[in-house]
Amino acid sequence: MRIGNVHHSEIKSKKFLDNIPPFPLDVSTAAYYLKATNVSLEGYLNHLISYNKEFAATQEHILKEASDYTKTRYGIITLSLKKIIDTQKEFEPLLLLISLLDSQNIPKALLDACGNSSLIDSLFYHLNKYSLIVNESYRNSIPVFSIHRSTQKISLAYLKKTLALEKNNPLLDKVAHIFENYVTEIIDKEDFLQMKLLLSQGDAYLRHDDLLRDNIKNSLKSSLGCIYYYLSDYIKAKQFLEESLVNLIKDYHKNHHKVARILMYLGNVYRTLGDCEKAKNLLEESLSIYAQYPGNYMGNGRALGYLGIIYRGLGDYSKARSLLEKSLGIYQEHSQNSIGHAWILSHLGNTYLILGNYEQARILLEQSLDIYKKHSEDYVGVSWVLGYLGDAYRALGDYKKSQELLEQSLIICRKHFPENHVYIASSLAYLGNLHAEIGEYQMARNLLEKSLEISETSYGKNHIQTARILRSLGRIYLLEGKMQEAENFLQNSLNIFQQHKYSESYMSLENLADLYLMKFSQQPLSNDRQKFHQSKNQALEYLRQALEIVKAHFPNDSSHIIRIQNKLMNQGIK
Repeated sequence: MRIGNVHHSEIKSKKFLDNIPPFPLDVSTAAYYLKATNVSLEGYLNHLISYNKEFAATQEHILKEASDYTKTRYGIITLSLKKIIDTQKEFEPLLLLISLLDSQNIPKALLDACGNSSLIDSLFYHLNKYSLIVNESYRNSIPVFSIHRSTQKISLAYLKKTLALEKNNPLLDKVAHIFENYVTEIIDKEDFLQMKLLLSQGDAYLRHDDLLRDNIKNSLKSSLGCIYYYLSDYIKAKQFLEESLVNLIKDYHKNHHKVARILMYLGNVYRTLGDCEKAKNLLEESLSIYAQYPGNYMGNGRALGYLGIIYRGLGDYSKARSLLEKSLGIYQEHSQNSIGHAWILSHLGNTYLILGNYEQARILLEQSLDIYKKHSEDYVGVSWVLGYLGDAYRALGDYKKSQELLEQSLIICRKHFPENHVYIASSLAYLGNLHAEIGEYQMARNLLEKSLEISETSYGKNHIQTARILRSLGRIYLLEGKMQEAENFLQNSLNIFQQHKYSESYMSLENLADLYLMKFSQQPLSNDRQKFHQSKNQALEYLRQALEIVKAHFPNDSSHIIRIQNKLMNQGIK
């Protein structure tokens, strides 16, 4: 028992030391104070955080008695801050911003958004001069810096006092707008590495409830909701976006542009969660706001693109293509070669891929890839487009090129996301389909089973993406001649598609028709004439259902209509 108590004491001591600055002055000051006052370790840390006048005075008195030295950490830091601000008044908002963020891994580029580069260089010179920065490094190739948590607490306490910071202080609004605008810029650039850093920064910022006006809090929440959406935490995204929407819409005239943006991303969340009708309504509401207040071309262009993606999910490919092309026109006119331009080209290309126009899909996706690569070779967007493009080359029969692109896509994806991420699942599924196409069934099955595991965990067993992977696995078993396993997977996928009234159900029906035609061809007529004809009749019924769906959703000259009609004709059906 005594050993256990010693071990527990060591853990508490280590935790205590981790929470005070690692300088001899701070360690000795803490030791003198603890010995003189008998306060607990937790009590001392609470004093450090609150830093009232009495605590500072007691520290000075104890230090003087112990060492004839009265400069405490609080006194040193506050004096340093005063000297820095006296050097240049423009440092005030920058220091305040640093004090409101998470003290660890603050992106340097965030400060660059606050002023000119010479001002930022000067600030860093002074911060280093007074040893206020404890670490400068790179986080996933992004320059970051950190300050000690207690140093940050002291800085904020000092700034609160000297700047008389209250919720209505214009400086607090100015700093919040700087942070919010930077987050919006990073989201629009689809910069996932920065988004991951900004998530912890935003969470820390929101914890300063006593300093943030409600409008600022809700604006920041909406931005964090967008980041959660991109990082695939859809439940958190929905929560943050809906909470901010309820509050910002109360002052609609002032916040209309933010409301439009929230509705757009909330629509995407519902689309990803499988509720396309709800998503469509939200996107149409967003677009009506952009129409009511014209001038925000990029917001309007992105909302049109997302609505096009939703119509594609609903199986209205003509409407989807029209909206995507309208969005593309906006980007071509107002934001040529931007991330948004590359993004809309990729979705238009993917739409042509779904329509069966593989060559047009390839052209658009190549254009998208070229633009994305101008921004970065390792962009998440590059990974997405490589996946679509690899699938297009698979459909065109160029399996070597397809494999090269799909493997590149997976490599980039793994640089940004863990192995259990939905984007990894998507890359694995593309590769699985390719290996099935070239007859490497074991490899294909391994890849798709891993993809299925991620999809079921992340989305659920009845999600559209799960249905797609089940269909692919069923097709592999079909190619291997394992009829019962194939039918189980294909029927399961069909049930999910039909449950969601999803037009992609035609593919599961077509695969099931192929399965029953294979059964028909393998059954000797003499054994069981009735069973023999049942297999063929069932195959024909599946083909008729598939044809009915593609005729309702695809253009008259669609390759899917032609293919299914040919299958029926080959069975003597006109």
